[in-house]
Amino acid sequence: MNWKEAPQDQVVCPETGITKKEVVQAIALGAETVEALEEQFGSCSETCDCREGLQALLDIYLPLLQEMRGGGCSCSCGSCGGGCEG
Repeated sequence: MNWKEAPQDQVVCPETGITKKEVVQAIALGAETVEALEEQFGSCSETCDCREGLQALLDIYLPLLQEMRGGGCSCSCGSCGGGCEG
C-alpha cells in the first residue's frame, strides 16, 4: 500500500475501522509511536497486519509535522526537508 497516495478514508485497520485521516490526526495531536496509536484507537489482534500501515504513516507524516512544529529543517541545516546530512 502506498500510504502517501492513499485516500483519507482508506481503512488502516479492518478490525478497529480506523482510517488514514484518523491516524494522521492522531499523529498531529502528538502520537509518535505505533504503541501510542494503539493506545488511542485500541489494540487489534495478533493476526492483524495494521501495525505496518501505522508505522508507514508515522514514517511519512511524523517528520513533516515535527518540521512544521519546529518551523524549519528537521536536520538542522535550515534549508532542506530533512534529506541532507548537515
